Amino acid sequence: MAGLAGEPNGQRPSQPEAERTRPSARDARRSPRRPEGRGAEGEVAGSSPPSQRARISGNGRKRPKPERRTGCRDAGGLRGGEGRRERGGRTWLLLGEILFYLNGFYYIFYFLATLLMIIYKSQVFSYPDNYLALDLALLFIMATLEAIRLYLGTKGNLTEEEVPLGVSLVITVGSIMLSVYFLVWETYVLKADVIINAILLFTYGLEGLLQIIAIAAFVS
Repeated sequence: MAGLAGEPNGQRPSQPEAERTRPSARDARRSPRRPEGRGAEGEVAGSSPPSQRARISGNGRKRPKPERRTGCRDAGGLRGGEGRRERGGRTWLLLGEILFYLNGFYYIFYFLATLLMIIYKSQVFSYPDNYLALDLALLFIMATLEAIRLYLGTKGNLTEEEVPLGVSLVITVGSIMLSVYFLVWETYVLKADVIINAILLFTYGLEGLLQIIAIAAFVS
């Protein structure tokens, strides 16, 4: 009774306030403590896969994934292989235009040289009149076809159209046949005829090849 005299109404002495607010060991095991310095954003970052953690910045926001570009864009706005074909076609057109320009000047020389040699051969050799008329007629037909061929080829190069280039290519075949005539089947063939016709056939071959490549590039 003496020991309980100091305790009013039989109550145990109250514990200090700090001891009441301190969690017990059982409560600490049930609810693990959150690491310091890591909020909700840290929990998201810690629970996310490693690929996502690398894109999370210091403030917890995800960095945008960079877009992947699979093609290239050229001046015309085309992508990938289509743009490469377009640029390839323009390259062949440029080379063809240079050849058309040079061949125009060369054919003027060729026409004048062939005409003068026909006149020379008619004066020096016994040139039958019917063969002389045939050679002159074929030479002027060839000059007309050459003018049309150069015009259509240049137009097709500038407008990048297949039809003028195709017609010019067909006329090129006819011009090649006429050049072979003056090289092989002319009434009198001089060494100068062989040289100038061989050069003309070489230029025809290059122009025809460039035209075929350019048309194939635009059609495909």
